[in-house]
Amino acid sequence: MLSILITIYNYNLLPLVEDIHQQCLDLGIDFEILTQDDASNSIHNLENEKIKIETGLSDGSLQGDDIIQASKRLPVVLNELEEKEDRWLYLSR
Repeated sequence: MLSILITIYNYNLLPLVEDIHQQCLDLGIDFEILTQDDASNSIHNLENEKIKIETGLSDGSLQGDDIIQASKRLPVVLNELEEKEDRWLYLSR
């Protein structure tokens, strides 16, 4: 199995992860993609957390209590994202 670790600092990781994911699928590689961020609460980190939760809920990789925790965390992340995006829009006027 190939483990791919991507470190992040205030960066939207989705395009990169999607590209690497597709390349590994195309090559038939058994893989995992891990990310490590700076633990800040930036919009990018919240977006990455949202992606991680949604992926875990949709691909069946979460089990039992992890599903419950992810289901509880997702609305919190979505709310925080909405607040930050609204604030950004307000400040950009």
